[in-house]
Amino acid sequence: MVRETWVPAVAVRPAVGETGRAFMVRATASNGWPSQKAFRRRIGALKSERKLDPALMARAFGCDSSEFGHFADEWVFSHVVSFAGHHFRTDEIDGKRRRICPTCCAGLQSARFEWELPQITQCPDHGPLTGSCACGNPLTWSDRHMWVCNDCPAPIWELPPAPMAGPSDLPFERYFLGRLGRSVPVPCPILDALPLPMAADVAEAIGGVLEIGYALSLPDVIDDERARRRERGYRSLAAGDVGRAFSPAVDEFRARTGNISPKQPIASLGFIAGIPALHARGGEKLNDLLCAGLGRVLGYPVHDLWRTDYLDGEWCAGDLGISMAQLIAKLRDGGWMSKCPTDADRLFVPVDVVWLLRRAAG
Repeated sequence: MVRETWVPAVAVRPAVGETGRAFMVRATASNGWPSQKAFRRRIGALKSERKLDPALMARAFGCDSSEFGHFADEWVFSHVVSFAGHHFRTDEIDGKRRRICPTCCAGLQSARFEWELPQITQCPDHGPLTGSCACGNPLTWSDRHMWVCNDCPAPIWELPPAPMAGPSDLPFERYFLGRLGRSVPVPCPILDALPLPMAADVAEAIGGVLEIGYALSLPDVIDDERARRRERGYRSLAAGDVGRAFSPAVDEFRARTGNISPKQPIASLGFIAGIPALHARGGEKLNDLLCAGLGRVLGYPVHDLWRTDYLDGEWCAGDLGISMAQLIAKLRDGGWMSKCPTDADRLFVPVDVVWLLRRAAG
């Protein structure tokens, strides 16, 4: 059996801001390997956990292993990639599409990290990113070079250029790129305190409230619609006018149902209650802004969007398998009725009392 002889790679080093996928495409082409799979097999990096070994990468390219350290985490599911002081989970990086700015490609020998982020749709200098070669074929991560598709012999910038508009007026993308150091920083105090991926989620959530109003569930949308919501939500957040975002949902809910619980105000508003980005995880500034905005449209102070110290009485009765009359009798017998506030015809039971009732019921 003839053992394959190790052939050192051409000196191709990772560039600043380049992801592991982009580097692999570029290195495969530079070394004339037939495919990325052949390259990984040669350096022993094709493993079940999809992890690139920095030591093997350093051996293959004659570089220091520290130059490949950040790639190792990127190729393990659910690990974090760090860039410009921000942390992105690998599932927050767009691994399905390969997109580039053709004008930047003419002057770069590497890809830019932000091209792989789903929140970015344009180059801040030249216009929209493209996922297609100028010949019309889609760019994929199986291409043998960063700047060509599998069917074109010439770099993309040597082909007839695809139609490109100038930079679009997308305030949220400018904000996002500014925090990545790729554009002039634009302050937005309410989002500045949030991790960058969460800032995008919050802007999209607020944009969804503005666009949809009240709905029991949030419909699935395509990427272009998500980008539109982020831009719309960002404008509201940048202006500090979150009350305007909640108004459509609150007005429509009142028209249909007529009552919003002061005990759990946001939990009454359909899909809004299921948006993780609004679960008061964004820090004190975000929670205070959302409380103030919702309070303005409800007409009474809201101190906590997600109060969990009380549960709806009807829900409690159903959980215990008894009627409302039986629940009220148990609350009176236990001396707990005075702890249970009411709102119109609804009763709210403290969580600790619900726990005692469950334990008594066995």
